[in-house]
Amino acid sequence: MTENEAIEELKYDCNELGKAIPCDTSWGKSFENAYAMAINALEEIEQYRTIGTVEECQKAMTVRREVQEIVDQQLIAGENSYEEIYACFWEIVKVVQANY
Repeated sequence: MTENEAIEELKYDCNELGKAIPCDTSWGKSFENAYAMAINALEEIEQYRTIGTVEECQKAMTVRREVQEIVDQQLIAGENSYEEIYACFWEIVKVVQANY
C-alpha cells in the first residue's frame, strides 16, 4: 500500500467511523485528532520522499558548499569575473560531484 492509498483509506475510515461516533464527545475528538495526525504524518513522508533521501540532501549540500568555496576563492583572487565563473559553473559542479 502506498502513502496515497493509506491516506485515502484513513480519510474514508475517519469519515465512516465519524458517522457512528459523535465528534462532540471527548472520545470522538481524540479519534478525529488521531486520524488527522496519521494523515498528516503520511503526507509529510510523501513530501520528504520528493526531496530525496537524507544522503542525497547531504551530498547536494556538500557539493553546494564546495562550489561556493571555489567561486569565493576566484572572486577574492580577482582571477575571474562573476560572468566567467558562472560560465564554467557546471564544470565546477561536475568536478566536485565526481569526488563524492
